[in-house]
Amino acid sequence: MRFCRLLFSCGLLLGTLGASAADAQVAIGELSGPGNQAETVRSRLAARLQSDGFEVVPVASVSGDDAAAIAQSTGASAVVTGAIRRRGGRWQARLTLHDASGAEQGSATGASRSLGGLAAQLARRMADDLRGIAGSGSGGAMAEAPGASAERSRLVVGDFTGRGAARIRNQLVRSLNDEYELVARDDLFDAMARHGGDADAAAAAAGELGVRAILEGHVSRAGRRWVLRVKVTDAGTGEEVGDEVFRGRTSGQLASTARRTGARQLADAIGRTQVPAPPEPEVVEEAPGEEGPAVVAGPTPPPRRRGPDLDLPVAIDIALYGRVFHRDLAYNDDLYGLLRGYTLTLGPAIELAMRWFPGAHFTDGFAAHIGVEASYERAFGIDSVPADPDDERVFPTRSQEWMIGLRGRFPYDDHFFSVGVGYGNHYFIIEPSGPAVAGRGNQPEIPRTEYDFLRLQGEARLALVGGLSLTMGLGYRVVFDSGGIQSEVWFPASTVGGIETDLMVGYRLDNGIEIRLGFDYRRYFYAMNVELTSPWIAGGALDQYIGGSLGIAYRH
Repeated sequence: MRFCRLLFSCGLLLGTLGASAADAQVAIGELSGPGNQAETVRSRLAARLQSDGFEVVPVASVSGDDAAAIAQSTGASAVVTGAIRRRGGRWQARLTLHDASGAEQGSATGASRSLGGLAAQLARRMADDLRGIAGSGSGGAMAEAPGASAERSRLVVGDFTGRGAARIRNQLVRSLNDEYELVARDDLFDAMARHGGDADAAAAAAGELGVRAILEGHVSRAGRRWVLRVKVTDAGTGEEVGDEVFRGRTSGQLASTARRTGARQLADAIGRTQVPAPPEPEVVEEAPGEEGPAVVAGPTPPPRRRGPDLDLPVAIDIALYGRVFHRDLAYNDDLYGLLRGYTLTLGPAIELAMRWFPGAHFTDGFAAHIGVEASYERAFGIDSVPADPDDERVFPTRSQEWMIGLRGRFPYDDHFFSVGVGYGNHYFIIEPSGPAVAGRGNQPEIPRTEYDFLRLQGEARLALVGGLSLTMGLGYRVVFDSGGIQSEVWFPASTVGGIETDLMVGYRLDNGIEIRLGFDYRRYFYAMNVELTSPWIAGGALDQYIGGSLGIAYRH
């Protein structure tokens, strides 16, 4: 509990107070709600409070929620009453904390899928109010001993390694941030550099910043369970003073355990550390003949950073690709055999793609996973020629695609699943071959395509071994207009839709650089909806693009 951890880390202060956690005698009254379940929460809440140093007195002769009567009967200085219920597959509770006179001193609410989890939440959330009752004695304000400081102990949470380590570290940071003041890693490194970066620099930097302990961790698998091992090092001496282990059946459960019990489980080891003495300031003597006091010069402390020192998710992903692609346009059920298909064996292109999640610069919460995306692809060096080798006409050809949209992602361990919606345009245009020549036209007799579409796409990015990752995507394109092929000259009543899929393997290098090799497929499908009087008769058509890419990306 918060109070017990603060009691341990600030023992000198609490030794001067007239009350402590042990002085808070807590009585838990009858909790209304389903009989067996309410009693289960009541007993587990009592066990939680006892394990955190509070004295829980039994309530035998008084039932109901009359807090004053319960306090008078049991001699308790604090009484808990409340109710629980089941809603939407979760247990919910609201508890009220009273002092010995029955006056309300605070409340706590909680919700969990399990009764044990509900009791743990309630115990944590009532700790501050219990501390207030314990310290106030007969109702007066808690007095601070002369010279005692209420400032929280300072820690540095260092690097965590292993699969899913960033997420688990963030949850531990949140737990510690409830009870300790966390100093950013970069602040400690900067202070060490100012003190020369030698063997004594760490102690000097810790003394300057008031840091007492440094925490480092490693995440691993032990059979079917996930394990986090946290090493606690005394910032002044560099000696390891503790090694705590957290376990969970899944990575997510391990992260939850670190958030729920991290500060409490590490309190003993942190309590065995001490803040090293600050470095001696440098005194600059007054120059002869000048008036004024001596100037005391010392290292300028870095600015304090607000909030926990979090490992944030990727905020920006910019990639440049070299591509080759193949195009095939073919008609189905061509009644007269007059429609010309088209095949591009291979064409080169370049592509620039970007995703940006602005919130990820500041947090790893919900806002960190809502972003924007954009891409631009353009082919170059493409000309189209007739299938007849004796026909020397050359038709300049252009192909381009751009897209812009929104994307939301969902992290799971080291993996990310995302969905995106966006608007784009994809065209493939074959131009006339030049001035018309007698007996031979200059038109390609193949309709231009220019797809305006709304894109709906889902994607999974999976972390593999080492720095490898696998990204898979599947999308649908709602096509509003396909250009010339839906014109009055060709198939004005036709309808068209599109699908896309892609597969990409990435290998992460240092400094956020990633090498990527990918494959993609785009397919537009037509229903021509012709009449017997139409100049062209066909049942449908397929316009397909198959591509491969090799590129480099920067992720930060």
